[in-house]
Amino acid sequence: MPETARYGVEPKAATEALRVLMRHTYGRDPFSNVQRRRKAVYFAHAQPVYGTEEEKADLARISQHFSGYTIVNPADIKEYHIRDMDFYLGVVGKCDALVFTRFGGFVMGGVGKEATRALELGKKVYELTDAGLVRVKEAPKYLSHEETVALLVKVGFRKA
Repeated sequence: MPETARYGVEPKAATEALRVLMRHTYGRDPFSNVQRRRKAVYFAHAQPVYGTEEEKADLARISQHFSGYTIVNPADIKEYHIRDMDFYLGVVGKCDALVFTRFGGFVMGGVGKEATRALELGKKVYELTDAGLVRVKEAPKYLSHEETVALLVKVGFRKA
């Protein structure tokens, strides 16, 4: 099945999405010289954690393990806070690995979809736990969209 039919995103659009993200976040285009492109790790985490001390600590732990990698943080996509998962799945496809975290003990819907997509593409996937990074070889069980929204309402991040 073609990637576009399966995920609704053109590979060209995903590449452009990553270019925009990297230009905005790091001031450079990661594909300007493909041979010299640094590897990238995508950090999949819940939106309530964006911009918090917890996120900063998680990023520091990830950068220790993935030295030499660019960390692609969806929280840094200011003008692209869109609800279209296809955009983020396209960015995941352009990264070399993915690290995810749980929120309140749960893998949120979007985080689970991103981790699943990375595994489908043969990327290395890790869960960041209190004990460190744990390699994941099977898709994690994650909340449905409705369950994710309900949890976000419960914690006060989103209105009912």
